[in-house]
Amino acid sequence: MWSNIYASYLSAFKTPMQAVIGGMGGLISKPTTHFLGAMMHGDFKSLQRGYLAYGAMNDSMRRAYNYMGQIYGKASKNVDDIAPVTRRDLLLKQENDMDLLREVAKSREAEGNWGLSYIVQQMESQLAFSKDPVVRFGPNGLITTDGFTGAMTAHSEAYFRAMEEAVDAGTPLTRKALAPVVEKHYKKMFDKNGLIKDEAARWTNNELALNLDSPLVKNIDEFAKHVSFMKPFLMFPTTGANRITMFGKYAPFAPFQKDYNELAFTPLKQLLGNEEFIDHILTTRGIDIENMSALAKANRVTDLKYEAMGRKALGTAAVAGVWSFFQDDRITGDGHYDKETQASRVRNSNWKPRSIKGLDGKYYSYNFLGPIADWMAATVNVIDNFDTLGAPGLEDFGPKLGFVLSASITDNTGLSTVRPMLEMLSGNEGAINRWSAGFINGLGPLAGQRGEWSKVFTDGLRIVENDMFAYMGNRNRFAEGILGTTAAPVIYSPVSGKKANSYGFMQRAWNAYTAIPIHDGQSPEEAFLHHIEYDVSTTFKTKDGVKVPPEIQSELFRLMGEDGHFQRGIQQVMKSVKDWESLESFEKLRQSGNEADIKKWHNIHGRLRMAQKFAEQEAYRRLNPEYQQRLLTSRYEQQEQDRAQTLGLEEPLNIRR
Repeated sequence: MWSNIYASYLSAFKTPMQAVIGGMGGLISKPTTHFLGAMMHGDFKSLQRGYLAYGAMNDSMRRAYNYMGQIYGKASKNVDDIAPVTRRDLLLKQENDMDLLREVAKSREAEGNWGLSYIVQQMESQLAFSKDPVVRFGPNGLITTDGFTGAMTAHSEAYFRAMEEAVDAGTPLTRKALAPVVEKHYKKMFDKNGLIKDEAARWTNNELALNLDSPLVKNIDEFAKHVSFMKPFLMFPTTGANRITMFGKYAPFAPFQKDYNELAFTPLKQLLGNEEFIDHILTTRGIDIENMSALAKANRVTDLKYEAMGRKALGTAAVAGVWSFFQDDRITGDGHYDKETQASRVRNSNWKPRSIKGLDGKYYSYNFLGPIADWMAATVNVIDNFDTLGAPGLEDFGPKLGFVLSASITDNTGLSTVRPMLEMLSGNEGAINRWSAGFINGLGPLAGQRGEWSKVFTDGLRIVENDMFAYMGNRNRFAEGILGTTAAPVIYSPVSGKKANSYGFMQRAWNAYTAIPIHDGQSPEEAFLHHIEYDVSTTFKTKDGVKVPPEIQSELFRLMGEDGHFQRGIQQVMKSVKDWESLESFEKLRQSGNEADIKKWHNIHGRLRMAQKFAEQEAYRRLNPEYQQRLLTSRYEQQEQDRAQTLGLEEPLNIRR
């Protein structure tokens, strides 16, 4: 069953595409970080080794494409044949005792009990279905892309070994002289079935594919096995744990990574004098040190040190660059810790997470940068959530810190599913409905594909009620676009009256299938509301204490934006605060020691609230008679229910049916 669920979640076309981008990013990072570290030390011999190992791109890619094709062919015919090179999270969870179950079922048949035989038949059908190449398009795509990066890293590893032999023999390091030795080592890296067996090549590939084994991964797996109800919340533990580890490798300094910190920061001369540490570093990476000379070990650990230093340098540079982008309001992170404020950003403007504003005014996603993107988002999250314009309060410190620590990492890993579990345990009804809808949706085939179709064939955001079936419908709204119908009402910007996050078909297809989605920027008025932390997310949720139906909310948002009253009110406030983009005068007020709150400064929020209330009243006034009557009826029914409850009656009286 779980194999089918995994295949359903990973069925989207974008799944292997993202894996390709991630693998290529990892392959590019290897020479980049190596060269950075070597240049920081002025080590031209190491630069030469890196150039030879990583520079044979044509030969490496030719081999990689051939190997990738072999892996896909084997996976399509029988996925069990490639189990040794399959990601741990994607290994088919077959029952090891199927043969025993068949024998027991046969013995029960002899006794006239056919129940177990029926169950065994169903298990065999599910197992056969899970191996179908069409069903396993997503998982097989991931395994195939891992094969590409595996062959690339194996070829580079073969070059390093060939150079070690050449240095020991005193022969020149040229590509022509190394070619036959490289070929010899490369062939040794494959088993009789054509799969990579070399431990060093597999370790490097697993690091790039976020598939390394570790004590954390083992503990999570064991925990999920013994506490079975946690399985739906820990579906991709290996990927999650490795992403956290990689996040730390690009950090200026990461706790709980003693060996990696020592490799990066210990002076090279001191490091080369510690033979025990050198042997430990090399063997943990699968490198066979038995036949390596002392010079070969020294060269290899030097190259690893430069790579580690290069990663730290890249991470630090990314953090430093974010500050200037944030000051110009050209970069976004994962959002705001306050859910209402964040909902307002998403629903009422074109705000998108992890995006950089280009010269054309559009926002481009940077999430494809992997661990560097995590560090960039983490930096933006800190600035965005702790550099608040409101009055500071210690009561907000905990939620802010928790959001910053969790969002930067867990939202892109398998550990992100733990968050809804915690929200569910706290009694959050919305979290229960959202998770239930997502999990039940995943029990059917092509869940990922259906979600992708919904992004392509429908535009805009929808007002979704807090109901499990409504959430499931929103995940499968692709039928609306194909049939030309609209089930859930769309969200309109109360500022402009336009559909929120609405794009043409080609733009939606680009955003759904590429690694760099592109989105329009905010209007000046929307940017102003975002900048001064003004929340309009609660608009039209209730009227006179009665919940407003979603379709009426949608119409009211459209009318409010179409009238332009709120937009003109915003523009008037913007004129009175000429430096709103920099808020220089406000910052000077805070720096002078005065307690400043953006909500009270120039009465900005108060004036905006007045403009908003007027615009809301005008929208209600323009609402068509049918919707107005529905609101009046709902209010009357609510009053009768309240009166009946006050009188102790089980049912309200005098309500027109």
